[in-house]
Amino acid sequence: MRKVFIEFDLAGAEWVIVAYLARDPNMLSVVRSGVSPHVATATFATKVPTDLVLLEEKLLDGCIDPGEIECVRRANYPEIFGLATFLPSGKTLRQTFKTANHSLNYGLGYKAFALRNEITEAEAKLIHTLYHTEAYPGVRANFHRYIKESVRKHGYLLNCFGRRRDFLGEPSDDVYQDAYAHIPQSTVFDLTRLAMVHVYNHEPRAELISQDHDAITIQMSPDPGAISEVVGRVREVLSTPLTYGGETFSLSSDAKMGHSRYKRTMAKVTSDPCQVREALASL
Repeated sequence: MRKVFIEFDLAGAEWVIVAYLARDPNMLSVVRSGVSPHVATATFATKVPTDLVLLEEKLLDGCIDPGEIECVRRANYPEIFGLATFLPSGKTLRQTFKTANHSLNYGLGYKAFALRNEITEAEAKLIHTLYHTEAYPGVRANFHRYIKESVRKHGYLLNCFGRRRDFLGEPSDDVYQDAYAHIPQSTVFDLTRLAMVHVYNHEPRAELISQDHDAITIQMSPDPGAISEVVGRVREVLSTPLTYGGETFSLSSDAKMGHSRYKRTMAKVTSDPCQVREALASL
């Protein structure tokens, strides 16, 4: 009987943790509403309505040609030029602010952001400014300030599980960048490790395959009942309540199943046996 891979993914969880640590109203509204953070960030930063951000992504998904992007904008939604405080030249709004969501919470400067994303420093500086002033001012005002004060005063940080990391030597920009990333990244790692330990100790029908920072992969026989039970229990572990600074929150996870670990061939799976049976039939 051919077994199936099941991958549990906490993708986007680091951004959610930063939202709670920063106590930024815009970030928290995105987390609680369930909307796409990349679309929401584009709207907060540039004032372009969500429906136009989504339309642009639909028409220009993956396009990086500035001439084509401008032509499509002028032909299909010219009103965007009067609404936007900024329009990226070589990417869609969603693509642009997806890269911002993935890097600017951890203190990356605009010059490094320009180099990493192959854009001009002038455009990178504007994106950097919009992210930290128009979209999510709480990242700098609350999150970065708290991390800096903690490192300077105590020389260490505790993540959401109480695991300690010491920051030795004189504080510097490089030290602070490591410190900004520590709590979100180590918390996500510890949570996936908790799920991995649960599978090893309590799920004899599941075989552990790998842990990849924010994801774990198991292998099981294609039994809908067994799969639904294991998926439900592992996702429950991954939603273990986390507490930091008096704020308690949980992270969400997705589960996908397939005969290959190539993501585009995998089907979403839940703890509903009927849904699992349908997903198995689609593989």
